[in-house]
Amino acid sequence: WLAKTNKLEIKFALRKKGMFHKKIGVIKGDKFTVVFNGSLNETESAFEHNSENFDVFRSWREQAFEDHGEEHIKEFEDVWEGKETDTITLDVPSKCYDDIKNYWNLDRPPKSNLEKEAAKKIAEMFKKKEEEEEEENNIEYDFIKPKFPIEINGKPYKIQDHQRAALNKWRDKNYHGIMALATGTGKTITSIHGSTELAQNNKIVLVVAVPYIVLAEQWVEVLNEYGVVPYECFGNSKKWYSKLENAVGRFNLGIKKFLPIIVVNATLNGKKFQSQLKKIENSGHGEIFMISDECHHHANKNIIKKLPKAKYILGLSATPWNPGDEESKLILKSYYVDEVATYTLQQALDDDRLCPYSYHIHEVEMNTDEEEEYLRLTRLITSLYRKESLTPSEQSMLDNTIFKRARLLDGIEDKFNKLAEIIKSKKPSPYKLFYCGSGYQASYEDDEELQIEKDSIRIIDRITEILDEQDWDVSKFTSTESHRDRRNVLKTFKSKQIHAIAAIKVLDEGFDVPMCDEAYFTASSSSERQWVQRRGRILRKS
Repeated sequence: WLAKTNKLEIKFALRKKGMFHKKIGVIKGDKFTVVFNGSLNETESAFEHNSENFDVFRSWREQAFEDHGEEHIKEFEDVWEGKETDTITLDVPSKCYDDIKNYWNLDRPPKSNLEKEAAKKIAEMFKKKEEEEEEENNIEYDFIKPKFPIEINGKPYKIQDHQRAALNKWRDKNYHGIMALATGTGKTITSIHGSTELAQNNKIVLVVAVPYIVLAEQWVEVLNEYGVVPYECFGNSKKWYSKLENAVGRFNLGIKKFLPIIVVNATLNGKKFQSQLKKIENSGHGEIFMISDECHHHANKNIIKKLPKAKYILGLSATPWNPGDEESKLILKSYYVDEVATYTLQQALDDDRLCPYSYHIHEVEMNTDEEEEYLRLTRLITSLYRKESLTPSEQSMLDNTIFKRARLLDGIEDKFNKLAEIIKSKKPSPYKLFYCGSGYQASYEDDEELQIEKDSIRIIDRITEILDEQDWDVSKFTSTESHRDRRNVLKTFKSKQIHAIAAIKVLDEGFDVPMCDEAYFTASSSSERQWVQRRGRILRKS
């Protein structure tokens, strides 16, 4: 059909020795060209056993296209025109084309089930693989007790002076308290070291609660260094509940002496996990050791009630509460008792535990529309603040107006101009973070009906476009991406397959990639916690 409709031209390339084995494709549109080099085998054996790839070069990524794409186009044209060395290019005789055209006499393409059958086969193979992985995950682990590693991160294992001091202070406070250790100074190692010491002579259920799955997976990796494979309680309960239930039963019968559990806060608050916690609490056969990473997430009256009755309680946070936030402080103290150890960023820098850094401010200006809107919102906020008391509707209006003004500052047009100017002066390089404002750029139409998102652009999309235009490979890391997508982004980031990650707030805490060497804050809040946590992403020593 392709031949019959004059959509296909074929030539043969013959080599003096060996075979012509290049795989180059050139796709041209009115305003763009795409070139690919290489191919993937779409066969059962290839899908099941091979690992293959091919390269794609796009004309709108000018530097990469100039370096590689244009070279492949020339290669293709040389072969097509018979100019390649040691290669003879032959046209297909017209009689052969006539035979091909006569083979299919309809004016529409032939139908085939081959693709559907292949897709079905591939789906079956992936289902088989998932079932095999699920079977592997169903392995039950019985631990006598955790053990200290000989080395960790390629260095002989030893906790630092500030870590030992923090553990001593926590022990002196009857094993209750919060360690406010700066991000990157070993909160995770400190707490696992403490639990390993206690587990040597005690029967313990170790419960580690974290806010995010990405953080849970990092804890799993570190616990593995201590010979611990914890029960992972996050995601679909079908994958973890029955295993946890069995493990709790064996612990309460005295068969297990050490039960390690990693749980995300959302799961910890759920009925299924709570039912197993109650069984442990009521059994009287062991003690719970509760470790809460980023424990400031528990500054909520409903959440704090769900935390277990534990003999050993340890909260971890570089910033347990913001200055002046007495409510959060009281809620956290009701469970963790108090802050027992501190180790600030400044102390960590002075002790050479973190990387020294420079901080550059780039001033931007509002345009006329932005300034007028900012002043209008500010006048409204001021008028509401002047009132002695506010009705519920007025309080809601105040909160909403403050939020709108913050969003306005997030998306000032000059920020994007300044960022583009900075990026143009730099070559793309790996391990960069870009923190973006949430929401969309503001609109300033007089008619509010015209202020709709379809005519706007998300701030994070605007920033990734700026990076893309300068040949930066960047991936978004936000709450809208699935966990699997986020995990893949981190994997490609660590392996330098992409240069940068653009995030809104998801990477404010718990993201452990010590290679990060630069971060761009295009929007931020006035929260001291956010400022401290974001610096912690890039100051770890690699």
